[in-house]
Amino acid sequence: MKRPIPKAREAEDSGMYGIGIDDISTDQPVTFKAYLHLRKNQKYFLYLRNGRQLQPEQKKRLKYRSIDNIYMKSVDVENLRMYLAASFLNETIRDKTKLN
Repeated sequence: MKRPIPKAREAEDSGMYGIGIDDISTDQPVTFKAYLHLRKNQKYFLYLRNGRQLQPEQKKRLKYRSIDNIYMKSVDVENLRMYLAASFLNETIRDKTKLN
């Protein structure tokens, strides 16, 4: 059974929303501006612009460095929802075609 579509979680006292790095597909470009949270100075750094794709090597490096979440501004939460829904559908279609 497929896992449910993930939801963004509001980050503490920042106006930003986070999603697990594992929930970001490397198969399609993001539809939102993705930020990394810098722990040392508690700031957010723009990592991916809208239309850019997270590469598998980038994802691997982020996980190696214990970066578990990607963040977006509240104005991009709806774009994130559409991105996650599209990723879910693409993955489901890919799985169905493998079975047939």
